[in-house]
Amino acid sequence: MADLKAPHGPLTYFLDLHPDIGDFRRDAIEGLSHAQKSLSPKYFYDAAGSQLFNQITQLKEYYLPSTEHKIFTRYSDEIGAAIGEGAAVLEYGSGSSEKVDWLFDALKTTTAYVAVDISKDHLIASSSAIANANAFPVAAICADFHTPINLPQDYFSNRQQWL
Repeated sequence: MADLKAPHGPLTYFLDLHPDIGDFRRDAIEGLSHAQKSLSPKYFYDAAGSQLFNQITQLKEYYLPSTEHKIFTRYSDEIGAAIGEGAAVLEYGSGSSEKVDWLFDALKTTTAYVAVDISKDHLIASSSAIANANAFPVAAICADFHTPINLPQDYFSNRQQWL
């Protein structure tokens, strides 16, 4: 069996589904040609864009993270109880994986964590940090929201697949 940790450090598993990054020029011309201008947010999630977004989320004016934290802190016991012990967590749009630590604390025991994000380098860095800080297996999947991800039915329950 191949060493699933290499070349991605502490990750138990890494899967790159090569998300379609699109044709920026074509999409920009199309989106900016409409009366209501638009540009797909996927173009902001490269390594530099991910770091910039992290900085934005630290601003007082960007109230979403602090509001999410207040809600989660207030209801963490109920959230943990509803999910139950021994859960495997799959997080779409994991970004920096900062919020998932709140969930790990509420769950008490976690069997595995799978981070899914479009920004490959950022994904590897953030999920590797989670792997280094925890005893459970951590996997990362580079994909976008439009990419089907088919995990085997016993993917999380069969610990042998993580070894």
